[in-house]
Amino acid sequence: MLPDTVVAVDQREEGDAFATAFSGGGARLWEPRSGQPIGETLTHRLRVTCLAFQPRGAMLATGGQDGTVRLWCALTGLSTGPVLAHGSAIQSLVFSPDGRRLAVGGTDAAVRCWSMPEAIEGTAERVGCWVSTLTELEFDQGDAIRRIDGVTSWECRRRLSELGGDPLR
Repeated sequence: MLPDTVVAVDQREEGDAFATAFSGGGARLWEPRSGQPIGETLTHRLRVTCLAFQPRGAMLATGGQDGTVRLWCALTGLSTGPVLAHGSAIQSLVFSPDGRRLAVGGTDAAVRCWSMPEAIEGTAERVGCWVSTLTELEFDQGDAIRRIDGVTSWECRRRLSELGGDPLR
């Protein structure tokens, strides 16, 4: 079921999802064929005022009255990076045609541009093994970061090879 007050709608290029923003401080990604939500509510502290899909639909940006821009994976609805602070309520968002930059306009009449990260292809396990191999760090059971030992490093490299190797070829 769609949110009670839709303030913006955008659609991915492939038509695999659309997004809505609503007055309660959030947005949702939706699967158009079933009408089911994708992932959890995409939250801001205050009302979401605009949203934009990156060309090719890999990322969704949401801007809010709280003066922040948030980036989301358009396939899962998961956050893909840190909150971008604009400084005033967001009025507009637009990706460059190649999707590598995001321009943000606010109520302070300022436009800020951010470079967007390159997408990394692969499963979460493959990307996780790759990051651990590069950094020689991992999360322990309590979500603390620790250095991996030699045996774990070797096992991670072996597993990465089984999964197809480096995802940035």
